[in-house]
Amino acid sequence: MENQTTLIENTIEKLENYLISSVELYKLKAIKTYIDLIIKSMSRIITIILLLIIFIPLELSIALWLGESVGKTYKGF
Repeated sequence: MENQTTLIENTIEKLENYLISSVELYKLKAIKTYIDLIIKSMSRIITIILLLIIFIPLELSIALWLGESVGKTYKGF
């Protein structure tokens, strides 16, 4: 009888450890998914900012050049 009680206690302890491990695994998977989403968002934001830094001065330069070639600076815009 005592052996059976010990077996049940060991089984319950293993089940508790399994449940705790499963919960931790799902937490870590959720954190990984969240971090992946943040990384993708940040890379897109950085790409957009860099493109704006490149294209805004380029557009202004083209507009000024067109305006000078037409004779009125504001017509280039």
